[in-house]
Amino acid sequence: MLLHRINFSSIRVTSCALAFLLLLSGVIYVTNLWTPSSYGLILSRLGVTEPDLILGDPRSIRSDEYHVVTPYFQIAVRNGFSRYNELSPYKEDLRAYFALPLLDWSLPFKPQLWAFFAVDPARAYSFYHWFLIAAFLAGYTVPLRQLYGVEPAFGTLISLLLFFSHFTQAWWTNNGPTFAFAPWPLAAFLIRCPWYVRLPAVAYASAVWLFSLLYPPF
Repeated sequence: MLLHRINFSSIRVTSCALAFLLLLSGVIYVTNLWTPSSYGLILSRLGVTEPDLILGDPRSIRSDEYHVVTPYFQIAVRNGFSRYNELSPYKEDLRAYFALPLLDWSLPFKPQLWAFFAVDPARAYSFYHWFLIAAFLAGYTVPLRQLYGVEPAFGTLISLLLFFSHFTQAWWTNNGPTFAFAPWPLAAFLIRCPWYVRLPAVAYASAVWLFSLLYPPF
C-alpha cells in the first residue's frame, strides 16, 4: 500500500512537471514570435531580404499555407475580424473550411484564435501555432493514460513520436488543426464523471475539432 501511494505521487509530479514544461515552451515560442509558416517565400518575392528565419527553410510545397491560409489570416485581421472582406470589391465571405479569427457566434469554439482579440497579430499567430502543437501533444497523451494507464512521461514520448512522424509533418502547416484536436472528443468521452458533464464536454470537443478544419480528406 505504501509503495502504491509513492508511485501515485511520482506520477502526479511527473504530470505537473510535463505541464509546466509545455507552458514554458509556449512562453518561449510566443515571446520569440515563432511559427512554422513558409510565408518567407512570399516575403522574399516582395523584396524582403531578411525574413527572420530561425531554423530550416521555407518549402514551396507548403503553398496551401503561404498562398491561402496565412493570407486569409491577414485579411481577417485587416478587416477588423468582420465576416466579410470589406477590402475587396467582391465583399467575399471569410467563413471557410479552416477557422479564421472572426467576431461571430462560432468564436467560443475556436480557442486557438482567442489571442487575436487580446494581443498583437504577430504574437497571436505565434500563439495559434503553439496552441495546436500543445493540443496535439497533450491530446494524445491523455487518452493513452485513460485507456492503457500509460505514465505521462511515456505518453508524452509517444505523442512526440506521432508529432514528428512523416505523415504529421508532411501535412502539419495547413492541416494541423485536424490532427491537434482529433483525440479530444475521445478524451472527453473517457472522463470519469456523470453523463451530464461528459456529454457537453464531448459536444464541445467535437465542435472545436470540426470548426477548426472541416476538410473531408483528413
